[in-house]
Amino acid sequence: RATNNNNSSSTKDEDDIHMFHVHGRPVCAMEWTGNDTLLTASYDGTVRKLNVERGTFEQVFATYNEDDQYASKLGYGFDTTGGRNYWMQHVCVDHRSPSDCFFASTNLGDAFHIDLRSNQRTFHHELSEKKINTLSLHPNGYSLASAGLDCTVKLWDLRKLGIFRLQAKPLAIQEAGKSVNSAFFSPSGNVLVSTTMAQHLDVTNNFHLCASKTGKKAPLTANTTKPTHRLRHDNMTGRWLSTFMARWHPSLDTLVVGSMTKPRRMDVYKEFGKDGSAAPQRVDRTGEAVTAVASRCCFHP
Repeated sequence: RATNNNNSSSTKDEDDIHMFHVHGRPVCAMEWTGNDTLLTASYDGTVRKLNVERGTFEQVFATYNEDDQYASKLGYGFDTTGGRNYWMQHVCVDHRSPSDCFFASTNLGDAFHIDLRSNQRTFHHELSEKKINTLSLHPNGYSLASAGLDCTVKLWDLRKLGIFRLQAKPLAIQEAGKSVNSAFFSPSGNVLVSTTMAQHLDVTNNFHLCASKTGKKAPLTANTTKPTHRLRHDNMTGRWLSTFMARWHPSLDTLVVGSMTKPRRMDVYKEFGKDGSAAPQRVDRTGEAVTAVASRCCFHP
């Protein structure tokens, strides 16, 4: 199903805007791995890397079915549906080695980690029976949060995950009631914010510490948690707009999310208390240039 490594093209208009055609299906995620490289993932089952200086894309990973001709490929056997009902849903840069490693999730509930240095997958597990919308790695390097269509946010310990495609057990679960669009740890790791279709932004302090107290052994049952604060937020973008995903500033505990409010604006939340005693403060950002719903917002590094 993967496209050829060099099957990409670009055009440039008079305003120095470059348009790249590198994927065969919609692009589902983009993340910067550094100042001059961008990682992209697509429903076509491929992950590509843009070199900004050169203006070129390189295919770094692709999923394949179980046909023998793909047996030597890193993504061999990932796609068990023959491409009919399988796609990449999210890609997350591994901040421990951002240029060489990344996490990815699929519509089937799988999640995996790829190390391009050794050309290996370090884990591959079924974390849900439904689509996983986002993955987020805590600054400690081993606490991983997943969120998706099963209406939960789950906490995992990477040290307990292996390369076999098995069902893993989460350390903690937070029920949202409806589908969770995203869940991301703050740069400090003190706060996790999830965007839900239950019309909320759920703020949880120290989610990475919510695991059951069972010593060195994995818990038999996951610890059930609740948000520290639940902020009312209209997340019903409708079928024609991308879903809202609240995203953090790369170095500050400040986040931005789109808004359905008129006049059009973006909502910025800041002043997240370390002890969770107070709800974050919202600041509206609007102006003449904001004429439509900003479904996806992101701070530049």
